[in-house]
Amino acid sequence: TWVYQLDWRVDEKIGAPHTLDIPLVFDTTHVPEALSGDSDAARKMSAIMSETLLAFAKTGTPANALLPDWPHYSLAQRETMVMDLPPRLENDPRKAERELFATVPYVQPGT
Repeated sequence: TWVYQLDWRVDEKIGAPHTLDIPLVFDTTHVPEALSGDSDAARKMSAIMSETLLAFAKTGTPANALLPDWPHYSLAQRETMVMDLPPRLENDPRKAERELFATVPYVQPGT
């Protein structure tokens, strides 16, 4: 599979909230209620993300001319496409968070 992380920020106040990818992948930044807004940057990010979704739907791979090379995700490298302007590939971009949470024991409810 492939993994992405949306780092593109609407602005400094809103940041990159949950569900921001919806108007970007469906190319609906022009809708007045779109969380992304319809700035030039939002339209550029939308072009990248919608083309990525279409490429994946058509070919089974997200590779397209708007992205750098995007290898399959592996546990060894944790290859992640960071969706931003410009998009970039990073290995394990949330390593610090992942390692912090690994130290916290998890007890499944009901056990």
